Amino acid sequence: MLGWLQGESLVNHRAEAIRLLRLAQTGAARTALRTAESMLAAADEPIRSTGDVASCAALHYVRAVALHCLGDRDAALEAGRTVLRIAESGGDAGWASVGRAFRLLQAVLLSESASVGSDGDALSQELAWAEADIPDDGEPFAVVTAHTVVGACYLHLRLYELAEPHLLAAADRSAAHPEALGLTAVTARLNLAELHLGWSVELRRIGRADSAAEHSRSARRHADQAAELNASEHAAGYRARAALLSACAESDTGEPAAVIKAIRAGLDRVNGLAQDGEAAMAWLFEARALFRAGESSAALEAARRACAELPKEAIGTLAAAAFHTRADLLVRAGHDERAEILAYGDHLAQALWSHRLRALHLARSMQVFERLRRERDSIRELAYTDALTGVGNRHAFDNWVAMRAARPRDWVCLLVVDVDDLKVVNDAGGHPAGDLILRSIATVLAAHASPDDLVARLGGDEFVICSEISGEGGAELAQGVVDAVRAAIGDTTSVSVGVAYGPASEAGSTVLSRADLAMYEAKRDGGGRVRRSLTDLRALRSG
Repeated sequence: MLGWLQGESLVNHRAEAIRLLRLAQTGAARTALRTAESMLAAADEPIRSTGDVASCAALHYVRAVALHCLGDRDAALEAGRTVLRIAESGGDAGWASVGRAFRLLQAVLLSESASVGSDGDALSQELAWAEADIPDDGEPFAVVTAHTVVGACYLHLRLYELAEPHLLAAADRSAAHPEALGLTAVTARLNLAELHLGWSVELRRIGRADSAAEHSRSARRHADQAAELNASEHAAGYRARAALLSACAESDTGEPAAVIKAIRAGLDRVNGLAQDGEAAMAWLFEARALFRAGESSAALEAARRACAELPKEAIGTLAAAAFHTRADLLVRAGHDERAEILAYGDHLAQALWSHRLRALHLARSMQVFERLRRERDSIRELAYTDALTGVGNRHAFDNWVAMRAARPRDWVCLLVVDVDDLKVVNDAGGHPAGDLILRSIATVLAAHASPDDLVARLGGDEFVICSEISGEGGAELAQGVVDAVRAAIGDTTSVSVGVAYGPASEAGSTVLSRADLAMYEAKRDGGGRVRRSLTDLRALRSG
């Protein structure tokens, strides 16, 4: 039971999670949920001991999807939060993006089911954050899943232009790993087919027939590509869904009798694999094809079936399309008393489309804002980071000093750290050897400093640790650094550390100078040791 979480877990957790996701999405959500929960319970300790964050996040994502399929929005929301929490604590950017986006999707669904409007600005901002977090590289399954969930969020919001790039990325990345993600590549193409069908329906409702036809063709292309992919023993059922979507895409342009036959055959072949609302969608498109074939009564019955087949929590686009199609056919069939209602519906569709465009503009603005914010933060980080060692540079130190200049009552502790005999290392092994020593020492300093401290390289072989601990605490920290460097590097070299404690307003002048003098005293005494500022020591004696 636990073998997939150990050893080759990266490969095995992906395969098992994909299998369970397939179960959850094809009518066996309870089985998938029970399996995932039992594996999590049994593997709790091994996961913690091996640090297999991806395995744990993947299983909790299976739970989230299964709960979503069962209609338990609150539990699905909490499961999404768990995915996010586990991924963030383990530093897994891919699964963190999955958890964040899935949590957003459930929050939107909850607000809609409760008839409470969600904050569009905040939602767009968080979605932009989630998609910006998707890593360019990383474990393929996590990255593909992240793109899929972010795309699903945008699709649910009817922001097709923003959903499409993510679903395309999911399809392309899955196709690049056919053995592991072959089935995911199929579902990605099916998602794209459904996206373009929904886009087409909305465009047709506002009278943009040419654009609608273009998206219908795109829907058929993606559905046909899904049918051509050979993805394991489960491919037959997915090919049936692909054939159904392809037939639906032909309802307004294909030969009516052939389209009707294909839709009915597709519904028969799907046999429980249809996603929520796909049966209603199929009846909707069959109704249109029937009307084109001159079978008005059958078309009206199909439209009635489309409305009846709508799931309890059908998305607004599908429900609106089903009822609009029925009203449209009633009017076309001569039920003139419905014409004014249909005209009102057409005006409402135009208003909803305009609202969608405003939401699209807002979401795109949030995307640009998030990219600019991250670029700014990246540039700022580069400006304050030493390129060789990754710790702060002189600018970072000067900024730290400036921020404390206006706090004369506060005291700070500075540790000046200098590498002993670095020239000997450079002469023996060249500058690459010296650079390696500097990076190793920087790693030790960063590991021993607290999160509130600053570690900076002032230049050459000299570092500084800036802290707000006491002088005694600084001396203990300095000795820990000396010992840790000796343990990490051995006899190759050592560090001498000078410690000074003084007013924050004098950090960049007097305190730094005293720490520097103490460091040179440590060097004169043989190096590899700590010395405190004489001024500090005199103050202690007089006290």
